[in-house]
Amino acid sequence: MIPMGEVTKTRIRSITKLVQIGSHQSYVVIRVDEEKGYIDLSKRRTQEEDTVGCVERFTRGKTVSSILHRVAELLQYKTNDQLEALFAKTAWHFDKKYNRDGAGYDAFKKAVSDPTVLDECGLDDNTKQVLLDNIVHRFRAQAVKLRADVEVCCYTYDGIEAVKKALRAGLGCSTEEMPIKISLIASPVYQLTTTTLDQEEGLVVLNKAMNQIRGTIESSKGCFKVQRFPQLALTEESAGSTLDQCNEEEEQLSDDEDPPKDNDSY
Repeated sequence: MIPMGEVTKTRIRSITKLVQIGSHQSYVVIRVDEEKGYIDLSKRRTQEEDTVGCVERFTRGKTVSSILHRVAELLQYKTNDQLEALFAKTAWHFDKKYNRDGAGYDAFKKAVSDPTVLDECGLDDNTKQVLLDNIVHRFRAQAVKLRADVEVCCYTYDGIEAVKKALRAGLGCSTEEMPIKISLIASPVYQLTTTTLDQEEGLVVLNKAMNQIRGTIESSKGCFKVQRFPQLALTEESAGSTLDQCNEEEEQLSDDEDPPKDNDSY
């Protein structure tokens, strides 16, 4: 359940304008009632960095699940027990082995270059080959673009020179495989982007560049603020739809905030 006061910090009239059945959203669990079987969630308490991590975990889990369901379909499994046994031998096995959720995703990704990773799963040769073929098909190399937005400014004597120095320090973290580009969005907000085949390594490089920028600008008594943490960059089409959705929600909230007019009052 989502208490009305936990949907947004702004007063609204209808909860359906922000929460729709079937949509994928990130929430914080605030309390659990084991007797009644209720879980209370909060949307207004979520943080941007937590949302990014939640979406990433969901995407990874969905990828592993789709691979195993496809394998079960190709092998013509008839019962849920067969599918559950496949999960137990593969994804759940790696989660339990490394004692963390999402370990199955990392193991499958590693199996692309080292198929022996699947030897410990106890699968027959046919099942193992079908699984490996689907893993390779899903994890084939695809370049992804990562993006982060930061605010960099300096109001001391060094001024713009300190900002340039800080941005050059961030560019110094570029590699041949993952070159970093920095562009101005609107002063003092700058965009860091990189294109890579390894998303995790790309996130590490962008975070390193941001730390370099932070350290350099703060040494000149400047200001640094993260506006968008490193994540997958949206395409123009998806970015436009997301922006339209945000604008629509803001308009709906504005309409809700406006008090009703009374024509009889003077």
